[in-house]
Amino acid sequence: MSRVSRSQGLKRFCELTGASDNAAYPYLHHANYNVDHALAMYLNEVYGVTDVPLLTPQQEKAARKELGALFDKYRDADDDTISSEGALRMLSDLDIDPASVDVLPLSYYLDSPGLGQFTRAGYVHGWIRLNVCVSSTEHVLAQQKDAFARVMQAFATDGPVRPPYMGLASFATALRLTPKKGLYTTVYEYTFAFAREEQQKNVPLDTAITLWDLLLPHAPSSSFSTKQYELWKRFLKEASHLQVISKDTWTQFLEFTREIDGTFSNHDFEAAWPSIIDEFVAWVREQI
Repeated sequence: MSRVSRSQGLKRFCELTGASDNAAYPYLHHANYNVDHALAMYLNEVYGVTDVPLLTPQQEKAARKELGALFDKYRDADDDTISSEGALRMLSDLDIDPASVDVLPLSYYLDSPGLGQFTRAGYVHGWIRLNVCVSSTEHVLAQQKDAFARVMQAFATDGPVRPPYMGLASFATALRLTPKKGLYTTVYEYTFAFAREEQQKNVPLDTAITLWDLLLPHAPSSSFSTKQYELWKRFLKEASHLQVISKDTWTQFLEFTREIDGTFSNHDFEAAWPSIIDEFVAWVREQI
């Protein structure tokens, strides 16, 4: 390969990833200056994913057209959005139970503004982000099912989050915007905003408990038992007098479930836990 070709490959790699020349060189050297192969190695090592779509304008136009046509199958007759009935048809086609936790990671990737609601931009960008309509010759629905199966595998292990799709020109920005937390943790935190009513800072207690019922049984790296969770719900309903759950409580509770032992003996009351969690541990110790 000529020096000019190598220089052009290095420039393209750095433009796409935002990496320095020194950081880019090892990947390009190992890939014999095949930029696509070098990017695959870089994405796998830095972000844990290997098949991020890098589409030409023509490929992106074709993908948008195909996904837009499928969106039209589900959208409301009088509005350019998918709402309740269309969402149920879409979930049925994807073999997703609308009452299952699967709806939450799907809603995260499709940038849903609320339960059972999907916009055209969120739908199209989300599926391209998941590598649907990019290169496969499979039927679109089959691609979606395959892609979502991979999503749920990552969700189950708190695996890496795929970078948002922003096109080649903004690829480096997309990488920087990718959450560094795992997919389960990211979806858990996203769910609070997803469930919050418009103009409200908090989530109603009953709604929060319904969502915990969905999410916590699937939490990776958590030893929080069913018995402990039942105590938490009993405390909230009978002893806390809370009517709503704050964002801080929602977020920190997940960390609490990952750290607390089976007898609540290792809780540090001097740590920066929300006061409701300290009150819960004190209440549990009284019960025990």
